[in-house]
Amino acid sequence: MKHSIKDKLKLVSILMTTLIVFSLFSVPVSATTQSFKFTYQHDQTNARKMLDKVNYLRQNNPWLWKNTTSNEKNYLGNLPALRYDYSLEKIAIQRAEDLAENFVCGARPDGSPAYELKIDNIYANGECISIGCPDINSAFAYWEEVDEPNHFQQNRALLLMSDYKSCGIAHVKANGVDYWTIEFSRSSTNTGYTSPNNSTTTKTVSIDMDNAILGVRVNGNDDLNSYAGDEIDLPRVELVLSYGKFHDNILTIPSSDYSITGWSSDDSAVTIKNGKILCNKPSAIGAEVLVNVNYNGKTAVGSVYVRIKDAKFKPDTPTTTPTPKPSTPAPTNKPVTSAPTQKPKPTVTIPANDTKSDQIRAFVDNLYKSVLDRDPEEGGAKYWANRLYNFDITGAEVAKEFVFSQEYISFNKSNSEFLDTLYSAFFGRPADDAGKAFWLGKLDNNEMSRQDVAWGFIDSQEWADKCATYGIRSGGTRKPQVTIDPTDDTNAFVERMYTTALKRTFDKDGRDYWAKRLADFDLTGEQVGIEFFLSKEMNDLNLSDEEFINRLYSTFMNRNADEDPTGKNFWISYLKQGHSRYELVLGFTRSDEFVEKCIKARILPY
Repeated sequence: MKHSIKDKLKLVSILMTTLIVFSLFSVPVSATTQSFKFTYQHDQTNARKMLDKVNYLRQNNPWLWKNTTSNEKNYLGNLPALRYDYSLEKIAIQRAEDLAENFVCGARPDGSPAYELKIDNIYANGECISIGCPDINSAFAYWEEVDEPNHFQQNRALLLMSDYKSCGIAHVKANGVDYWTIEFSRSSTNTGYTSPNNSTTTKTVSIDMDNAILGVRVNGNDDLNSYAGDEIDLPRVELVLSYGKFHDNILTIPSSDYSITGWSSDDSAVTIKNGKILCNKPSAIGAEVLVNVNYNGKTAVGSVYVRIKDAKFKPDTPTTTPTPKPSTPAPTNKPVTSAPTQKPKPTVTIPANDTKSDQIRAFVDNLYKSVLDRDPEEGGAKYWANRLYNFDITGAEVAKEFVFSQEYISFNKSNSEFLDTLYSAFFGRPADDAGKAFWLGKLDNNEMSRQDVAWGFIDSQEWADKCATYGIRSGGTRKPQVTIDPTDDTNAFVERMYTTALKRTFDKDGRDYWAKRLADFDLTGEQVGIEFFLSKEMNDLNLSDEEFINRLYSTFMNRNADEDPTGKNFWISYLKQGHSRYELVLGFTRSDEFVEKCIKARILPY
């Protein structure tokens, strides 16, 4: 199990990305304790399948980094396979439920150590945990830690402990959030088969409300746009509760449990009446609609801006801007089984004199300067730049690695200095007085933690736009609004879908549609490939298996299938064994060769 700051941040990032973004306005809930109904969905049929992945890792020449430079592997030799222990599974299920109540590594909700949990007269000797991973592959990849440096391979080290003999695994979805645990033992006690627990249960959980935080989200935190004279509905409001020792856990409060009132920051522009927003006059700056959410005797506030255009610019008849219609319809062949291969993580060496790589390196260098106040060491800067270039880490994850590093923490910065660091590191500019005053109030009054504030920066539009200009994933939920033009390689990728896959001339509107969505990271290369190869147009061509495979090679690999007769014959046999063409396509898109081509074209592979 991990105890590091890095691990904590990674888990929080997964959770927050999966669930919800807090409004900038959030308040502690003042009460003693309050009871909530928790729903636990147990998924033990799938959880037990994780054992195959664990044993495959242990028995196929496993390794750990030899030292802290993380450039030399220490091969351990094949380790004994773990047996499945059904008593350990009970412990794993209980630990998953524990995490839903209070996500703290190594501790139970009542504060007692996790290792004291005893079921069927046995204890676990170690555990790996994760939160927010929706399936087996993502949960195992988190534990496998292939690309983590030496001192962060603690989950991997547990998976590869030579003296462990058995394990039990659990997957529990609690209130919509996925929790995974694997419990290890140096003995093997209960290996007799029991039926998997796939039940749904409920439990009343008491939450310490003195340390909980209410958060409000209004209209997804997106601005509203209208015309003078219009009347629009009050936007959607959601109330969430952040709880637990580190506020890692989040619970959505049912709308029936709270009341909502609203008012405007500028009644001359916007008036709130009877649950409606009346747009009185044009206002480019807009008026802020503030929403009071009254819950359990306390009030939390959220807001959204309403920007009002002059009515004279309003079309006479309502129209919508047509979305360019793709030349290939949505796929008609639905997936029937999982992909034949796991997602690869090849490392593409950054090419010399590449504009995008220079921008990414500038992003990393700025973090060293603005956070650590020093020049980067070449090895460290290359490490982070390569991971960003290869899309296996987001800008947010890298920025938080610096801001919450032990080196920065040792500076013992004040809240004011911490905010100056965030503005410089995330936005590349000095703090504005109003923004800094807002965040400083939240920190000084203990209404938000430094991690919460960092998330507020990550989920801003400014951060999304800045990351888009660097050509990296932001890690937040906002979509960039800056214009990102597709590269020549991106256009060529899409053009091959028409000329090589469908064997026809591409239309510019269709090409531009797909290329722009790839450039914006709105679609992956795999998704576009599936759209074309499993489209009705492709299906109507009634291609033989051999010709279908030929086109996959020439489209995805940009080479002739006959140059690889062994590979071609393998895929022909693969289809004859009953696998679908959907699985076949994924076999190509999950290959190192396809992924590397996507990365070099600055396309998200999958």
